[in-house]
Amino acid sequence: MKHLRDIVAFLEFSGYLKQTHGLNTPEQWDLPVEDITDHSQHVQPGAIFVAYRGRNTDGHRFIPQAVARGAVAVVGERPPEDLERPVPFLQVREPRRVLSALAAYLQDFPSLRIPHIIGVTGTKGKTSVIALLRALFEQAGWTTGVLSSVYIHDGHQGQVRASAMTTPPAPTVQRLLSAMAEHKVRAALLEATSHSLDQYRVEDVFFSIGVLTNLEPEHLNYHGTYEAYRAAKQHLFHLLQRTRRLTGKPVSKVLPAEMPDVDTFLRFPTDSTLTFGFDQGDFRVRSWQLRPNGRGMEARVQTPDGERLLRFPTPGRFHLYNALAALAAAYAAGLSPLPEIIEFPDEELPEGRFSFVDLGQPFTVIYDYAHTPRSLALVLQSARDLVPRHGRLLTLFGLSGRRDKEKRQACGHVLAQYADQVVISEMDSFPEEAPESIVQDLVQAVREANPDIPVEGILPREEAIAALLEQAREGDVVLIVGKGHEKIIIRHGRVHPWDERAVIEAALRRRHVAPEA
Repeated sequence: MKHLRDIVAFLEFSGYLKQTHGLNTPEQWDLPVEDITDHSQHVQPGAIFVAYRGRNTDGHRFIPQAVARGAVAVVGERPPEDLERPVPFLQVREPRRVLSALAAYLQDFPSLRIPHIIGVTGTKGKTSVIALLRALFEQAGWTTGVLSSVYIHDGHQGQVRASAMTTPPAPTVQRLLSAMAEHKVRAALLEATSHSLDQYRVEDVFFSIGVLTNLEPEHLNYHGTYEAYRAAKQHLFHLLQRTRRLTGKPVSKVLPAEMPDVDTFLRFPTDSTLTFGFDQGDFRVRSWQLRPNGRGMEARVQTPDGERLLRFPTPGRFHLYNALAALAAAYAAGLSPLPEIIEFPDEELPEGRFSFVDLGQPFTVIYDYAHTPRSLALVLQSARDLVPRHGRLLTLFGLSGRRDKEKRQACGHVLAQYADQVVISEMDSFPEEAPESIVQDLVQAVREANPDIPVEGILPREEAIAALLEQAREGDVVLIVGKGHEKIIIRHGRVHPWDERAVIEAALRRRHVAPEA
């Protein structure tokens, strides 16, 4: 149990504390600290509330609510005025950074008690690489913990659950790592998004391996420039260096050999570096082929341990690419020699990543989460591999508002290059831009790239999915892209429940399959 005097001493030692206010009695110094949060509605008696200025609001405004809910103290940049119930205020530099440091301190820095902490960053593929990496470790008998956009697992069987955001706030991250340490996981696998790295959510995690899946312009509405976005991703490799400096623990990085600006990541010194790619790298493809039924894939890959055979339950070139990254990370963690034959079970592949829907219809239906030009191209290429000579590739796509408008033209050109027919529909929309405008931009981009391709805009996603499935015939491949695993859709800023698979299945039943029993 930590007390307020411990918190003050830690902040003084770390150089964050500027001044204390309202610490006047021995009883206040001895107040027990139970928790820490930056959300006033989550404050419980005995918690510290951390206030900081965010992009859209200033947390200092919510200090009275936090105090009313029982905050034992407040951390922030400027002390509040006229509180009904005065509490100690710790004035600090960088309160958001302090939130992470105190969250780790309250849990006794749990990442130090886990042998391998693997952070996976990149524009696409983070969730899939973690899922494949977990499969490799579990098959080798390693207990793992996971924090990804699809599930969270603390190392105890039966604790898998959906996560509300890809990387939660620092206190949640540290509590999860503490549970993993308690359950004696051998490896913790964490998605490290650009937002989480920029906002210090994983700042006090002692990563031992950093994996970069790929990099292309994304989230520029938040970061402003590609260079700033790349710098946020590079911060993971700064954290690796800090791990080595403070703990003496060896650290490794895993990088995509064929990425154009990979040199900007190679320059970060680590004890070992492994690379991967389709044609280049320490882990690379020798050959691959679809299984005869089109529902699986085999590949021979080159590794430092020699050639290995990989088997996948579903096709997709990106599965192979992500598997190479996972193999490299496992090897960096000490999983060597790698098995001669590596099979990735279907249940380890995350939902909404080239997922099939089969209710007996005479054509193939796939849904996927892709929403960047590169990931869209990879998914379309993989779907095109499945189209028989007499078949067509029918594709539904959309982009969300509040995202980089520059992607619209690039995605439209990719659709025009690979698809035979396109329907553009809604994704998430917000009041500042009508979803019809986004749909029209994409329709126009497709037509500019290929005036001959059939393309139409149908705004309601349910109607668009049903319309595309109505046009499918035997031998076609229908690819529905954008939502994937997500369980909500935002319409004009309002959140509604969503389940892509359920919507697809309902449309298929109405057209092709007998009603449910």
